[in-house]
Amino acid sequence: MIKGPLHLYYRDFNDDEEEEEPEYYCECSSGCNCLLSCHMEVLEISHYRGTTKELEKLKHFLGKLSCLEHVKLGVWASSDKEKLSITTDLLMLPRASVNCKIQINFS
Repeated sequence: MIKGPLHLYYRDFNDDEEEEEPEYYCECSSGCNCLLSCHMEVLEISHYRGTTKELEKLKHFLGKLSCLEHVKLGVWASSDKEKLSITTDLLMLPRASVNCKIQINFS
């Protein structure tokens, strides 16, 4: 189970680099193809909020994990409009596994 942000790590900068906001990146999407050979069948993520970065990471997982059969998402949304938007975004994501089902649990 993944709790919190999906594989986001703080990127350190040299003192001579000026950066107004901290930059985040994902090691699993930085050219590494280790997910292609991963035999994960179930992915469970809690505290999903549907942010653009979270959606990008989930798209990456779904596009690489060819053995994935079930994705369970614990989603926080405050309105029906937000729930519909998150559901639509998630169900439109392409999947490497034709057998992959997405289960969305709103809280």
